[in-house]
Amino acid sequence: MKSLVNRFIYRMLISFVFLKNRLHGVRVNHYGSLYGGWYFASKLIDDKSIIYSFGIGEDISFDQQIIKEKNATIYGFDPTPRSWEYISNINLSNFYLYKFGISDYDCIKKFYAPENKEHVSFSTFSNNNNDSIDAQFYCLDTILKKLNHTNIDLLKLDIEGEEFNVLENIIRNLIRPKQILVEFHPEKSRAFQSKHFDTIKKLKKLGYKLVYFSNGYRECSFYFSS
Repeated sequence: MKSLVNRFIYRMLISFVFLKNRLHGVRVNHYGSLYGGWYFASKLIDDKSIIYSFGIGEDISFDQQIIKEKNATIYGFDPTPRSWEYISNINLSNFYLYKFGISDYDCIKKFYAPENKEHVSFSTFSNNNNDSIDAQFYCLDTILKKLNHTNIDLLKLDIEGEEFNVLENIIRNLIRPKQILVEFHPEKSRAFQSKHFDTIKKLKKLGYKLVYFSNGYRECSFYFSS
């Protein structure tokens, strides 16, 4: 009975998302698992699209579905050692993993292990667990130059608080990914709690349309229309 109720709620949510996005003229689809999936405008992606996926963890179901259905190439980025091991055990074509992260400038940062050892995601923000590694980070402009790209069709950010710095860098510069998928982590810093909605407003002012959002605007999908 519980599974039927959950399925009904899920379908209602999907219907709501489709209705809302028709108002914007952009329809989104969900790719990937319930845990690792994202909503995005899949019709705008093809085999020539440039896709950057920051924050791999141990779930690349989103990336796998794009590769399968669009024959696209995914450029994945994650400085987390467990992510490297996870990817090494997957036989996947059209996926390239880079063992560095993204920030608003080129640097080496402390990368802190999660408090719960069962979790995989490291963060540049310290917690009660002092275990850390030194990890390389680059700004988006540097990464584009390294990979010899001039544009991005889809940018996915699941980077445990660093998204605020990265998005501020994008806002200040002329890089305009066609789609931005981001999970916000305002709990990482008190300052980020006020920046959360301010960042969304700034992206909208630049010409990004918010075409999907989860409860509390924690997960958001933006489409650049200007």
